[in-house]
Amino acid sequence: MISEIELKKYWDTYYERLILFAKRFGVPDSYAQDLVVDVFVRVWKYGQEDKNVTTLLFTSTKNACLDYFRSGTNHYKEYQEWMDEIEDVIVYGTLLEGFVIAAAYEMAKKSTNEGRIFNLI
Repeated sequence: MISEIELKKYWDTYYERLILFAKRFGVPDSYAQDLVVDVFVRVWKYGQEDKNVTTLLFTSTKNACLDYFRSGTNHYKEYQEWMDEIEDVIVYGTLLEGFVIAAAYEMAKKSTNEGRIFNLI
């Protein structure tokens, strides 16, 4: 078992790198963070001090990423739902922006000075 002091040293050194490593596999950011935390917990519980901990961390992260994608369609479904929500926000935001611009145009058109500017455009 690796000591807490050593684990903290590895955490400070490799946590961000491992998240980026997981994201390169295509794992979303929030899952990548959870994955890396799980890897650190497993390495802390089962890792041995005489082993190359750096290699163990990266290999475990790679395997966790592969397991993430092997686990089935749950992640794909969650990802698709998230993308649908983002698309809705973009569509509604674009519609709202169009309404705001149209309302501003109508207000400016009613005023004499600003209306002339808008009519020139």
